[in-house]
Amino acid sequence: MVCCIPGHCYCSRAAQTTANSIFCSVVVILSRPRLVLVDVLLTQLFLVALYFTVQKITSSQTGNWTGRMIQQQEDECVVGITPSANAIIGKYYTNVAVIGSNGISRTQRDSGTDFYLLFNAWASNDEVYMPSEEDRQEYVMNENGCMYQEESGGGRQWFYGQFVEGILDVCIQILDDSNMPLVNRGDAVKVCRIGSAMMNSQDDRGVLVGNWSDEYSLGTAPTFWIGSDQILLQYANKGPVSYAQCWVYAGTFNTFLRCLGIPARVITNFNSAHDNTGNIITDLVFNSVGNQLELNERLTRDSIWNYHCWNEAYLSRLDLPADQDLGGWQVVDSTPQETSDGYYRCGPCSVKAIKEGMLGYQFDGPFVFAEVNSDVYKHKLNRQTGKTELLSVDTTYVGKKLLTKSIGGNNYEPMDITETYKYPEGSSKDEETMKKAERTYKTHMQYDDEQGVEMTLEIPLERVKIGQNFQMAVVFRNLSEDTRTIHGFLVGSTVYYTNIQRAQFKQESFDVTLNPMETSRVQVVVLAQNYMPQLGSQSNLRFVVTAKSMENNQDMTAIQIVNLKGPELAFAVGLEVSLVLFISMYFLTPVKG
Repeated sequence: MVCCIPGHCYCSRAAQTTANSIFCSVVVILSRPRLVLVDVLLTQLFLVALYFTVQKITSSQTGNWTGRMIQQQEDECVVGITPSANAIIGKYYTNVAVIGSNGISRTQRDSGTDFYLLFNAWASNDEVYMPSEEDRQEYVMNENGCMYQEESGGGRQWFYGQFVEGILDVCIQILDDSNMPLVNRGDAVKVCRIGSAMMNSQDDRGVLVGNWSDEYSLGTAPTFWIGSDQILLQYANKGPVSYAQCWVYAGTFNTFLRCLGIPARVITNFNSAHDNTGNIITDLVFNSVGNQLELNERLTRDSIWNYHCWNEAYLSRLDLPADQDLGGWQVVDSTPQETSDGYYRCGPCSVKAIKEGMLGYQFDGPFVFAEVNSDVYKHKLNRQTGKTELLSVDTTYVGKKLLTKSIGGNNYEPMDITETYKYPEGSSKDEETMKKAERTYKTHMQYDDEQGVEMTLEIPLERVKIGQNFQMAVVFRNLSEDTRTIHGFLVGSTVYYTNIQRAQFKQESFDVTLNPMETSRVQVVVLAQNYMPQLGSQSNLRFVVTAKSMENNQDMTAIQIVNLKGPELAFAVGLEVSLVLFISMYFLTPVKG
């Protein structure tokens, strides 16, 4: 008796009962015909039994797994097996048992007949079903991607490598390391949630160790990684891998999801809020120093990252009310920011629920909503009373743009998906969504913005290259019928992409007198010789302008980030075959000397 299953095959969960739906087949050669065959599949502690009768070509079902006789010829028969649509995913091993007059005889364990069972985006009754073949090819099958770190679409290409040898075993090992009960491994929502926690090592010795400093001597700098495969293979051999920042977490998590059959993509949110206080508002606190304002780093618990990368997984969300239709793309984030049910993880959270301000559905809706759509409340601290007063509210700064890779194998152009998360800023639907969310969390604060003068900070429209001087403008508009005298102060700092200050490189004060209804521009020159010595591994400059109208004590603040563009590289490659290949690389250093 011989049992033959293609070695280490990938088997998806059930589809419609057609010839194309028979994903696994067993070839059984019997020493004697007309015996009762029992096919037993085991996955660690879990057992599924399927019974077939050779005398009659019949189908039988144990649970929701189905089996059928496909072909029989003398002493050889082929049995087809279709797993259920909610079957446990993972690695299965097989043996065949034959019941005869002398009892039951079984084949020996053979690793060559092991197979993997995955989620199935092609099956309409699977919770990860994705209708479009073009989408499936991109979000399940494509091994190449891009994470965007600039609003203009610039970013870094990333190799997911979900089909690299050994990666699937690592992904299953991650589920094992999480101690996730086997019975839960057929639920894509639970697999995503466990995966979100296990991608970081914050509280469970997961895959990646985070590091947002400039000190990487004990590991690999986050900027050096170009793909997930080496990270996951290193984790399997040595444990948590150092180091990661948000795009490394997102790229590695994307590999995990696609490898298990869950459609997934990486998202970048620009001006991404981090709401530490859970009130769906981003609160910034400023100190009053003479006629100037400066950000109080100690009292400001919330923050706004220049950008933040997370993932979306495509799920039907059977755990949510069907009448709300909250399936489709779901936010899942493995960067350790806040705990959720005791672990550093986030999601799955319905993107549609975020857009509609429906924050009561699991998981982590308020936190995700704040990332893309919170209002920025700027407060001034009164040092005598210890209380704060509201200076201004910015309703458009957070969630400026959300990008993901366009569909198409090697198409690295960004696709703007901002409208999937939020209605256009200032529209009636946007206001309705904000009111719905604020009513839920009772966060609305009254603010009188009729104080006479508007201030904005304009940065260059075109990307500034590292090593270049450039100009900015502080623009004042006097909307009152009175003359206004303005005292202003600008501070320039180098910052990490999380908006944490690295070093200050510029201070400049100015005074402006505005006639009624007048607009005035103050030009600010930024010299490379000032900012270059303070740049770290990430080329971000932050400018904070504070100003006061002396006549009515109106305080104003404005913040802008300038992302510097790195030097371009040019490659010259020889084209002759069968010869040693030489590659010449050319670049212009931005630093003299």
